[in-house]
Amino acid sequence: MKQARRARKARKVLFLQPAVLPYRKAVFNGLAADYDVTVLHGGPPTAMGEDRYREIVRPATPLGPFIVQRGVLKAVEREQWDVVICVFDLRWIAYLGAFLRLRPGVRRIFWGHAYGRKSVVNRIRDVLRRRADGFLLYGAEPIAELLASGMDAARLFVANNTLDVPNSHDASGCAKSSLLYAGRLSRYKRLDLLLDQFARVQGAIPAAVRLEIVGEPPEAAHHHHPYPVMEGDALRRQARALGIADRVIFHGRIDDADLLAPIFARAFALVSPGHVGLAALHAFAYGVPVITHDRPADHAPEFENLEHGVNSLAFSREDDLGDAMVKICNSPTLARSLGHRAYEHYATKRSLSNMLASIQGAIEGPGDA
Repeated sequence: MKQARRARKARKVLFLQPAVLPYRKAVFNGLAADYDVTVLHGGPPTAMGEDRYREIVRPATPLGPFIVQRGVLKAVEREQWDVVICVFDLRWIAYLGAFLRLRPGVRRIFWGHAYGRKSVVNRIRDVLRRRADGFLLYGAEPIAELLASGMDAARLFVANNTLDVPNSHDASGCAKSSLLYAGRLSRYKRLDLLLDQFARVQGAIPAAVRLEIVGEPPEAAHHHHPYPVMEGDALRRQARALGIADRVIFHGRIDDADLLAPIFARAFALVSPGHVGLAALHAFAYGVPVITHDRPADHAPEFENLEHGVNSLAFSREDDLGDAMVKICNSPTLARSLGHRAYEHYATKRSLSNMLASIQGAIEGPGDA
């Protein structure tokens, strides 16, 4: 009964987002069970017949460092919202303008990263945050810095990012025959290093073990990020030049969870030599540990989920990556142990219900928690 009373107090919730990415649909649909949810975004239409959220599409166009959209302010002012949750990205200037002009009484919440790498921009972020009633974080790591900046603890909410994996299960005990990369083929993922290191240590890895790569270059037009890409053809050429083409499988993009499940299940580990983000939790959902580098500043907030020697292996030097792959491929017991704890972490701490509860806490505010 308490949850029902809380939901009625904030019926109309508007999200201002760059796009509705596939992994976000479950979040918006989940919230729509308790709220009237609308997503205004700049990506392609996504709402299908079975979706419970509404969407308003305002095409987005890059203009220098900013993203511009027409009709955002009119669309926001056309309806009476109880809560507006805006992406905390200064490039989306139409969203920021509409957000700052909301009528009195609307609960205003920013959602995103606390700080970037530019000090001047971070000072602007601090000023903007003071104009909001709440701030939704992807992880808890920046909280100390935010409190030091003068942010009220009662206005901070942590909605740990996650993926809703419909067929999640603990596959840590399954027979293993591969190392896996799954994600965008961006240069900052360092797939070139993955191929180099796999070639260097191939003689120390059982001959039956394959390197499987799932993914495609990012669609910059949809995501508005300047991702430098490494095309699949370039990776194939590199594999041939290194003499490992017969041990590398390029799957391309796969979205079907039923097709992905066996690929993850047979992997000793998900290997992401460069940046790691939600792919880590995707692996955890199937009981697969992660191998990545140990520099938090170069990762997404999801890196907080990784514990070296508990559910993952972290490396410092490039050659340490190859050594970690050798270690896990020659120790099924280690792979099983790391993988089982990875699954437990996902199931108990990073389920969709955990994320939804955190976002609902921000929507309702500290007075009703």
